[in-house]
Amino acid sequence: MIKIDDRKIKAFSTIKRKHEEWYENNIYSNLKKSIDDLEKYSHHDKNLEVYVKILKKIEKRSKEYVTDKKFLKIFYHEAFQEWITNSSKKSISKLEKLFQRLNIPEYSKYLPHKIFNYDQFTKGDKNWGRHQLLNMLGIEVCPYCQRNYITNYETNDGLKKTTADLDHFYPKSLFPFLALSLYNFIPSCQVCNSRFKLDKKVYKKKLLVIYPYSESFEEYNVKFQVSSEEIINNLLNESFDFYVRFNIPHILEIKKRDRVLSSINMFGLDLVYKKSHNNYIRNMLKNIEYYPDTHIKDICKILNGDQKRIYINKVKELALKPYLFKHENNEPLGKLTKDILNQFTIK
Repeated sequence: MIKIDDRKIKAFSTIKRKHEEWYENNIYSNLKKSIDDLEKYSHHDKNLEVYVKILKKIEKRSKEYVTDKKFLKIFYHEAFQEWITNSSKKSISKLEKLFQRLNIPEYSKYLPHKIFNYDQFTKGDKNWGRHQLLNMLGIEVCPYCQRNYITNYETNDGLKKTTADLDHFYPKSLFPFLALSLYNFIPSCQVCNSRFKLDKKVYKKKLLVIYPYSESFEEYNVKFQVSSEEIINNLLNESFDFYVRFNIPHILEIKKRDRVLSSINMFGLDLVYKKSHNNYIRNMLKNIEYYPDTHIKDICKILNGDQKRIYINKVKELALKPYLFKHENNEPLGKLTKDILNQFTIK
């Protein structure tokens, strides 16, 4: 998992401004009206009173509510969680039942997923929406797996589109108050978002997995690794298997280690990396270590001592450069490439 460093995203201040403006123009007035309408009933029930207080707290923050990272934790209300989420797809939430009991007309519009309406953001407008956000972020590789491109493109009629999913790190089904929070949006590939992560819990009194805007495997020195013996056997005879594993430092504090392990499990990283990229690793090592040598032997026959040294270094450098480029430019398999090269001290 790789970190999304908002400080390195050139357009991030513009992204924040545009998102705040969109929220203020499309959501904020509806939030205020919902508070005014529900206050007429709040004295009838303590749970409704709590709900209104939460909405007021959000309203007080105004547009900064959706663009400030620190508010992600503030608006998680574990004690109130069971009231606003459905216990199953066929049931309605306790909050809906409460609205019904109090005979609140057209009550569905006061539910959190209706007030903080992500569908409205998905549709967007000519100035701002899901596709514009993903294009301006400029993230081209899935931060969760770093295996798949998430490509931005422009249609023939000039519309900016993307192949990326926009994952809600805190699932909007469980955290509807955060459905429009900028720092809850993680550009991701469809495999990570729709096959592995889904609506799995990421928070229960503490953060359970790696949060890409704050941390990464690289920061915790988590490495990809293969068995030296296995890879040597494979290079000599391709019928021998080898496996990619994660090397997690024992010195890593327990909470961080648990988040790393939970992240690997949630996104199936141990499964998708185990053997899927063996051909890539084998070819990389052969290209760098073996093929240049065979080429060098032929050329060196006609070169003198100084020329040989310069030529050998240059050929090795040219063979290695495309792989170094992968990590430096955050391309798919960039970290895997870097870790395997470092393991075999290829620089």
